[in-house]
Amino acid sequence: MRRFFRTDSLFAISVVTFASIYWTITGFSVSASPDLEESLGSDLNKSGEATISKNNGEKDKKKRKSILERLSDFIHGKRRRIDNQGGRKFCLITPNKDSIITWSNTPVFAWQGTAANIRVWTYDKESDEEITMWSYELTLDDNKKQSVPYNYNHDPKAKMLEQGKEYDYSITPGEVRDQRIEVSKEQEPFESIFKLMELHDYEKIEEELKVIETNGFNELDNQELKGMTEKEKIAIKRALFFKDKKIEEENLFLDFAGELFSAEVESELFTSYLQQLRAIFCEKNKPEETNSQN
Repeated sequence: MRRFFRTDSLFAISVVTFASIYWTITGFSVSASPDLEESLGSDLNKSGEATISKNNGEKDKKKRKSILERLSDFIHGKRRRIDNQGGRKFCLITPNKDSIITWSNTPVFAWQGTAANIRVWTYDKESDEEITMWSYELTLDDNKKQSVPYNYNHDPKAKMLEQGKEYDYSITPGEVRDQRIEVSKEQEPFESIFKLMELHDYEKIEEELKVIETNGFNELDNQELKGMTEKEKIAIKRALFFKDKKIEEENLFLDFAGELFSAEVESELFTSYLQQLRAIFCEKNKPEETNSQN
């Protein structure tokens, strides 16, 4: 057996050597299939020779995306599916027409630009009459942050949203004049719907979020988020969770964006993240790219 093994090995080496000489003389090069490359943990250089990676972990590290890249990719993918979410001066980030289901019973309204008012309503099943759930005139301070959660002003007239129910909403673009916000004359209000998920789904996610918040980031992620407060880090944890979560085959973008844009902002790094994410989502609203409004 040993003798046979040696003979066989020598034969294999001879074949490889001859092939290498032939390829060098003729300039012929080969490339390994992706599956073979992966199984061997090897790369091919330009001459067609295989070089074994010293550390497969290094390759994984190179492929790893930063937290900001993961957040940006999700927002960019969502934006591509929406034809028009604003004009030159206003861009509605969430809620939006491509995302309807939400986990939160106080969904967040987030935008870029100036917004004048928000209204949420439903319809009576028997009479089909319109029932206002919440109506709010936005302030200059609201427009500095550019986001508010449902009934954050604790209006006694506002009604609690119920799990499993669908609601209409509108958000009206505005303009600042003499330190006051007036309704925009250039753009119509944005109107669409959102739906709170069923109670059993809500409770399941609620339990999962408790676990998510106690889990730490890995070393590389911690290094990236260095300088952020714990509240900001938790907001990112929850956003990443909602990025990968689906209910009824729909991703939870409303909750993803809500966690980020409703967070208490303290650090410069988190502020920078939000600015970049807003810019990505509202990229199509540049004057040269926007010819129509809703």
